[in-house]
Amino acid sequence: MGHAATLFMGIMVCGILVSCGNSPRPDALGDGTPAMSQLSACPDSPNCHCSEDKTSSAWIAPLIFEGEPDHAWQKVTTLVATLGGEIIVQDDDYLHAVFTSSFLRFKDDLELRLDSANKTIHVRSASRVGYSDFGVNRRRIERLRGAFAAQGQ
Repeated sequence: MGHAATLFMGIMVCGILVSCGNSPRPDALGDGTPAMSQLSACPDSPNCHCSEDKTSSAWIAPLIFEGEPDHAWQKVTTLVATLGGEIIVQDDDYLHAVFTSSFLRFKDDLELRLDSANKTIHVRSASRVGYSDFGVNRRRIERLRGAFAAQGQ
């Protein structure tokens, strides 16, 4: 390839990557029901992890807590914001936050669902675009889990 063709290809690749960072919010998060019974299963790609998707390699353990569910929920929602999540939707038992990478502005969606009866907070973190995320979503959940545990019950 000539110099001009190489430059053109480089510009095209950068343009594609930058446009991926501006990807729209997915239409359907959770399972799509008004009173959500569980988070959506992950697609067949390694860029999503979910504690309620037990049939695939996307499974990751939920957050378990002792004590009052309201206290645990308030604690975890504060931690999501502290870790850099922009909270989009938050109610008594569901949270949707967006994390944006500093490089190329890729967006990942984090969802939490409070299961008060079982003292569990289910988690789902997924990239909006691409196939692999180099472990970013799994590490995000583990970082949240570590911070949640460090604050005690």
